[in-house]
Amino acid sequence: MTIGILLGLVAWVLVFGPVFLVWWLPGARADARRERWP
Repeated sequence: MTIGILLGLVAWVLVFGPVFLVWWLPGARADARRERWP
């Protein structure tokens, strides 16, 4: 891989990582709550 591709990948993870976590964590918490309280 070239340096440009590697930097682009790192930038993409830095930008979309937090967005993905914010979108995914509430759903994961809801699933855990649903399993705990059937």
